[in-house]
Amino acid sequence: MYYEKYKQVLDPFKDIVFKSSREPRDTNRRQLQATPDKRKISSVALTVKEHQEIAKIFDEDMPRGLQLKFYQVAAFELSWRGGEATGCLVEHLKKRPKVTKL
Repeated sequence: MYYEKYKQVLDPFKDIVFKSSREPRDTNRRQLQATPDKRKISSVALTVKEHQEIAKIFDEDMPRGLQLKFYQVAAFELSWRGGEATGCLVEHLKKRPKVTKL
């Protein structure tokens, strides 16, 4: 709109006003990065024993319990992260017929 009305090109990276408005934000960001207790703490992976304990919780005699137990074990064995196991469908794990080369 500013260009169409006044035929002025506005570059926010060279404009002094825009640059001065970004400086406080950048200063705060640098201060937070320098303070160790303000840093984001990453999650810690579960141990093998903890995975085994979680897998024992599900009831194998019920279809839903068996499915949850399978996904828990498969996620650990295939190194799935977060929602990758939820995207896996039963059709992806069905045995496919062998294709013979001609």
